[in-house]
Amino acid sequence: MNEDRPVDQVLDLLVYAPIGFALEARELLPQLVDRGRGQVALMRLAGRMASQQTPDRDVTDTLRQGIGIVIDGLSTLLGTDESSSDAPAAPTTGSVLAGVPIPGYEEMTAREIVALLAGRPIDELLTIRTYEKANRGRSTIINRVEQLLS
Repeated sequence: MNEDRPVDQVLDLLVYAPIGFALEARELLPQLVDRGRGQVALMRLAGRMASQQTPDRDVTDTLRQGIGIVIDGLSTLLGTDESSSDAPAAPTTGSVLAGVPIPGYEEMTAREIVALLAGRPIDELLTIRTYEKANRGRSTIINRVEQLLS
């Protein structure tokens, strides 16, 4: 965006950006929808996990964790996550957002994971795809999940 004059900034925002979006919408829209679905599935999983915490866990800690999950998810969704970069992020062990519904996922090979995908619910498949795209980016797993979702 041109930052020289306010008029140029307004033109960039109100004229040039919408034109650019219109030209790229056919390719961008499916990607944005896919990303949104993945984030919703991830947040649903995080909410389910937070609600299943042991009864002796402090309610305040559970609420803080849930709020942190929502903020992290929205930051990722809106692209304002300061830790995001083009390179895949390293998995955060113990984090609900980093977790996937397959125990020991981080240590498994792509072949082992692909063998466990069939029959999983859609929300789990979406979570696995989102996690894999954001972390290791193994096309074997991503492609198999997309086959199962179609």
